[in-house]
Amino acid sequence: MNLEEQKLLNQRNRGIIPQEEKKYWFIPKPYGIGVIPVTWEGWGVSLLFGAFIFGLAWWNGLVQEVEPVSIKAVFLFLFEVTLSMFGFIHITKDRVEGGLKWRWGLKK
Repeated sequence: MNLEEQKLLNQRNRGIIPQEEKKYWFIPKPYGIGVIPVTWEGWGVSLLFGAFIFGLAWWNGLVQEVEPVSIKAVFLFLFEVTLSMFGFIHITKDRVEGGLKWRWGLKK
């Protein structure tokens, strides 16, 4: 925490600046860069994203067992999933308590 952030925090604690009520949807995992949903909004967004990924698999023909899957369909699916992941991260990055960053365990 830099000096300006510390000053703002001190001013908020003294009541000079009203504290913004920000509701976090996710908490960070203790190791790595993952998050865990903790509110209904977080769970809802996560479930919608999972359903969207399943829909992409269905659209690309990876779920049906009608004919063999082409390599082109697999690579197209992976490309779409990658783009979707960046969109999901962009939407949810401001709703993670402490922000998205690499973590090496719980602080003592």
